[in-house]
Amino acid sequence: MMSGRLLSVMLIVLLTACGGGGGGGNSGGGGGQSGKYSISLSKSSVELSAAYEQWEYATQDIDVTYKGDGVIVGTLPGAILPPWLSISDGVPTGSGKARFSLSANAYGLALGTHRTTLRFLTGSEDGENIVYKDLSVALTVQDKISVDREEIYLNQLIPAENFADTSIEVSSIGQQLGWSIESNVDWLSFSPASGTGSSIVNVAVDSNALPAGTYTAEITVVADNQTEASVSVTLNIEARHVYAQRQAVALAATANTSRLTGSITMVDPARFSAPDWQVEPSDDWLSIDSIDGNIISISADPSELEDGIHFAEVNISSTIEGIVSTEKINVGLFKSSDASAEGKLLQINDRNDYYGAGVVTAVDPLRPYLYILDETGTIRRVNVHTGAVDSPFPVVEGYSFSGMTVSSNGETLYAHTTEGQIYMLDLFENTWTYFSYPANFGNPSRITEIHPNGKPLLVIQDGYSIVDPETAQVLAEKNDFQPLFYYGALEASGDQLTLFGADLGLSGSALHRWSLSYSHNKNELVVWRTHSSEYGISYGNDFAVNAAGDLIYATGSSYDLFEFDTLFGITRLSDGPGTTDRSNVEIADNNILYGGTNAYDLEGELLQSYSIDSMSLLMSGRGLKISGDGTRVLMIATGYQYGDETSLWSFPAVE
Repeated sequence: MMSGRLLSVMLIVLLTACGGGGGGGNSGGGGGQSGKYSISLSKSSVELSAAYEQWEYATQDIDVTYKGDGVIVGTLPGAILPPWLSISDGVPTGSGKARFSLSANAYGLALGTHRTTLRFLTGSEDGENIVYKDLSVALTVQDKISVDREEIYLNQLIPAENFADTSIEVSSIGQQLGWSIESNVDWLSFSPASGTGSSIVNVAVDSNALPAGTYTAEITVVADNQTEASVSVTLNIEARHVYAQRQAVALAATANTSRLTGSITMVDPARFSAPDWQVEPSDDWLSIDSIDGNIISISADPSELEDGIHFAEVNISSTIEGIVSTEKINVGLFKSSDASAEGKLLQINDRNDYYGAGVVTAVDPLRPYLYILDETGTIRRVNVHTGAVDSPFPVVEGYSFSGMTVSSNGETLYAHTTEGQIYMLDLFENTWTYFSYPANFGNPSRITEIHPNGKPLLVIQDGYSIVDPETAQVLAEKNDFQPLFYYGALEASGDQLTLFGADLGLSGSALHRWSLSYSHNKNELVVWRTHSSEYGISYGNDFAVNAAGDLIYATGSSYDLFEFDTLFGITRLSDGPGTTDRSNVEIADNNILYGGTNAYDLEGELLQSYSIDSMSLLMSGRGLKISGDGTRVLMIATGYQYGDETSLWSFPAVE
């Protein structure tokens, strides 16, 4: 190859005598021999073709053999290199040999053939002896076949007949090209499979022979002029997961309290007809009373049981095609010959800096327990019928907890620390395990379990994350579902497929609604916000969602609340004394609504009021809970005065 100095000299020669400078070329002109100097090209001409409006480059390599002090390429005198053609610098391939690459881009060019000529030169270093070869280059811009998208993502639920087909649009640019369509798999079919010009092609999936899993395919449309367009296909086949709203039922039999019947509500996200449920209880004291659609009623006979907590299981399965696994429902029965206590059960703190702030509670859905996490980070387990505090309760050395919840099957208590650990207590074995995950916890204080499509997940509200506790994988983060602020409240619909959140504050509460979709195949959670309002509950502190997930019951000030969205029906509770009613709201399984120290039906009629004692006590924020068996109303309360004690109170629930 020539030196940089000689290359500059030769470029001047090209521009003044032989044409404009450039790079890359083919042989074809005269003047290729002059005594000791010669040049030849591997091709005499180049014919390139590309589809109309195509961004991809058509390429061709040219090998040059020369005798001289170097080789360069340019255009003919008075010509310039067209913008659709580019030429690479020559790459030496041996003594007296070099390779140039041509690239042509048809984007922006009219249909037809576009031509230019390149000139390759060699000679002496002083420029006195020059020989060259010309190369004609033609780019034909031809009619193009195209499709309206590059990829298709399909979801299908077993059984296969419930799959909705899709379509693609084939377009012919230029002449009305004939075309045919095919794929590399036998589970895709097309109608029509061929045509002329533009057409809508229906894409049908026949996956009867495919088990649950993720599959890929390629659709190719080939035109008569051999231009092609392709579409990649991803097919995700999900088994039909039918699951229970809650995987635990708590029952109770004491001297003055009896709750010996319960119900299990199965959720079918596909909303097909109710499966033929096969229900098997594990113990003789537990029986199946009825099966009405997706609601299974159970009852217990404690007459032969001793005092204490007794556990059983209900296994629910179906013979319907596509339904996988068996849903296990844990059942817990607490029996006591003594009466359930009423009134003050436990003094939590001698004093609290601000109305019970820092006290977090979690209800056991299987046992007669309320877990209390106080401001010191210590967890206590209290029997809601007797007031007894379990001791010793397993602790974690070196850490204090800041939030907790109990899994819906009653098997695990989740508690997290400000350092980013999630501790899991096996409530049958009383043993701790933990995992860490990379998340910005800040100062977390709330953790909630949800199980969309039957998959248990943890929402770390102040960490802005949704986590799979089995793998410690973060499945959704702040940007996926927007932040739930430190003073926020969070509730899921009964089917666990909808999540509601409120950014609570003194001047108003912004409400949000998200839809959830979980894929068991990919361990993937999709979260999308469907509704949001900047204006909601004035001076609100809490809300509850009905089982259907279409109505919100909220506490707030005396200002009227309003229905501002068809998916946000807002019902205001009657105000109670002080701020009591504005702090707490819960809906029990029997559709009794508890707001502060009052009980209502879902129409807002006052059914009962609870009096904590002769002192004026204030319930702490979100300190209202319903026991797992639904028989007790549990309240965390403190005095109005700074430094008053914080205590736990228990009252009979409305039947």
